[in-house]
Amino acid sequence: MRIFYSLADYIFRMLDNLKTASLKSRMRCGNAVTIRENALIYCPERVNLASGVYIGPRVMVMAQGGVEIGERTMVGPCVTILSVNHDFQKAMQGSGSVQRKRPVTIGSDCWIAGGAIILPGVKVGDRSVVSAGAVVTSDVPPNSIVAGIPARHIRERYRQKDKGDGSSLPLFDEGWEGEA
Repeated sequence: MRIFYSLADYIFRMLDNLKTASLKSRMRCGNAVTIRENALIYCPERVNLASGVYIGPRVMVMAQGGVEIGERTMVGPCVTILSVNHDFQKAMQGSGSVQRKRPVTIGSDCWIAGGAIILPGVKVGDRSVVSAGAVVTSDVPPNSIVAGIPARHIRERYRQKDKGDGSSLPLFDEGWEGEA
């Protein structure tokens, strides 16, 4: 029985690799882009992934309005990125298209943690962190950590260390302890 499961696992991994290769061929991708298993990307021709982007398992991207992700950004498991939404006002009036498309831009060196949701029109600044389960409804400034529903600014990701000569150096925040 163990051999059967090993063979089935191998076949499913091969099929997923083919699906991933097909997705990448329809997107604009940089070098070393990783897309893990069971990622769903609608309208891949509207997606632009820079070099070193990691897309985790079970990520869903609805890219009808366009999605751009910067270099070395990690998107954790079960994240949802939406660039399209329903315009319920038009739908109730019965007029025209009921879709509202707005591009999503995620900067370089960002981390979008598991289960986060990014809504249409949002821009996430470079080096920002979106905490697990956060719902991002508005723009995130660079070097920010956001969390909650809706996502709110918690604190800066990098603090400034005084060099003693009036200038300062960026200091990576090494933990969650201490004051924000």
